[in-house]
Amino acid sequence: MDRATLIALLNTSPDPYPDCVAALEARSTFTVWDKQAPASHFADIWQFREELVKEDGVSTANWHPGLEALAAAGEQPVLLGIVRVEHPRRHFKLFLSADASAVVACIG
Repeated sequence: MDRATLIALLNTSPDPYPDCVAALEARSTFTVWDKQAPASHFADIWQFREELVKEDGVSTANWHPGLEALAAAGEQPVLLGIVRVEHPRRHFKLFLSADASAVVACIG
């Protein structure tokens, strides 16, 4: 997937992700893997991670909408992606439809 396509998907999502778009526009690195898994698999993992991160005192305020969307997707197959921001260090976890035509969720 190319950068412009990913930005367009994020901008046209029902829940836009301006921080992730800004990171991509600032040339942050990104990867989208082509292996699919059910959204519920990732929802369970990231809900657990949210609990752990909160226990460490780290804010997860931006995670909630993405976690809800991911959980709502149920068994729908999704692709996983990541946008890596170096300064300040931050990662956006992306979950795209199996055909990479829509953003299912973004956590970060």
